[in-house]
Amino acid sequence: MAKKIVGTCALCDIEDVELELSHIIPKFVIRHLKRISIGKIRTIGEPNAVSQDSEKHYLLCGECEDRFNVSETLFAEKVFRPFQLGKFTSVEYSEWMNYFLTSVSWRSLIRDIDYFEEEGKIHPDDLNLLKTSADIMKEYLMGKSEDVGSIQNHLFFFEDLVSIPEEYKGLKLHMSVLGSQGSYTVHNHTAGTHATFTNMMGILLFTIYSFGDEEKWENTQINIDNGIISAGDQHVTSTLGMEIQFLAESFEKAKAKLNKKTKDNIATTIEKNKDKIPGSRMLKIMLKDLNLK
Repeated sequence: MAKKIVGTCALCDIEDVELELSHIIPKFVIRHLKRISIGKIRTIGEPNAVSQDSEKHYLLCGECEDRFNVSETLFAEKVFRPFQLGKFTSVEYSEWMNYFLTSVSWRSLIRDIDYFEEEGKIHPDDLNLLKTSADIMKEYLMGKSEDVGSIQNHLFFFEDLVSIPEEYKGLKLHMSVLGSQGSYTVHNHTAGTHATFTNMMGILLFTIYSFGDEEKWENTQINIDNGIISAGDQHVTSTLGMEIQFLAESFEKAKAKLNKKTKDNIATTIEKNKDKIPGSRMLKIMLKDLNLK
C-alpha cells in the first residue's frame, strides 16, 4: 500500500492535503534513460547504489500535480523524443513551453533553497534573490500573473562534438551529458549570476534569475508566449558554461568511487547483454567520446 503523506502543497498552499511524490525532472526523462541503458541506473552522488527512479519529493497535491501534465506532454512529444531520436531541428511553441520550463526549475529551486538554508553557506543577498524568484515563478504557475518578470528560460541543445580543448581530454563529455539527467541551482555571488541548471539528457535548461556582466546568450531564450527554438547556431558565453565541465568531472569522480562488487556487477551485465550492445543508443554515445580529437 502506498505511503500516505499529508501536508501543505508547495504550490497552492492548501494545508492538510494528501501530497503526491513529485518528480523534480519529469518522469519521461528517467524512463528514456532506463530504456537505453545497458545496465542499472546509478547516480553520480552514489555510484555504488542502484537507482530505480530520479529525484522526487512529496511537494504537491494531486490538483497541482495535474497542472503540469499538458505542458509536460507537449514538451515530451515535440522536443524531448525527437531530440533523443536525432530528429529534432526546431519547434514552434506557445505559452506551454515557458510554463513547462518554469515548472521544472521551480521544483528544483524550492528544494535547493531549503538545502541552502540548512547548509548556511549562501550569501544572504543570494538567498533573498532566489526566494523572490521562487515566489514570482509560483505566482505565474498558479495563473496569478502573466509572466515571470525578469527571469529568463534558456534552452541549449548539446550537439555532437568533433574536437575538444586539450584540458578536456579524458573527460567523457558526451556520456556525462547525453547519458544523464539532473538539476541544481547555481549562486555565483562574485559573478552576479544565479540560475537553475537542468540537464534532460542533452537538452540543457538554464533558468536565469540574474545575469553577470559577461553573459551572452544567442538563440537560446524562450519567449513567454510564442516563438521558435532551434538546435544549432546557438552561442553562449557564460560562467554557467562551466556546468558542462562540472558534469563531466563529476562523472569521472563517480567512476573512481566504484567498488569491486559494483565493477563486477557491471561486467556481468555487459557480458549478459553483449549481443544487444552493438546496436544500442548508449554504445553510440560512448563512441562519440572515443572518436573525439
